[in-house]
Amino acid sequence: MISIQILRGLAALVVVLYHIAKKGVVSGDYPFNFFEFGQFGVEIFFIISGFIMSYITAGKEFHMPSFMARRAIRILPMTGCLLPSLCARSSLFQSWHLRIRSFRRELSPLTC
Repeated sequence: MISIQILRGLAALVVVLYHIAKKGVVSGDYPFNFFEFGQFGVEIFFIISGFIMSYITAGKEFHMPSFMARRAIRILPMTGCLLPSLCARSSLFQSWHLRIRSFRRELSPLTC
């Protein structure tokens, strides 16, 4: 089971590397661009996760309400921390971003 977890971790790593390469952090002409295959990492990750879930629950009685309750206990605390911080960040930096955009617009006639 550990080897499958390693494969799932590698699939997640491929997705992260894909996004890093897409942002331009990693660039260059390679004969084989590994980073183009990052879009498949998400699919592989979910396939492996589904296999792990079915393997763990095989032969056991499955109750959807308790399954959803365990997922909510695991996911909602992170969401409760993330959403307020993102709202605060967007309210602080959105006005700053708009000021920079208007400043650039004012400078554009000077740069011609």
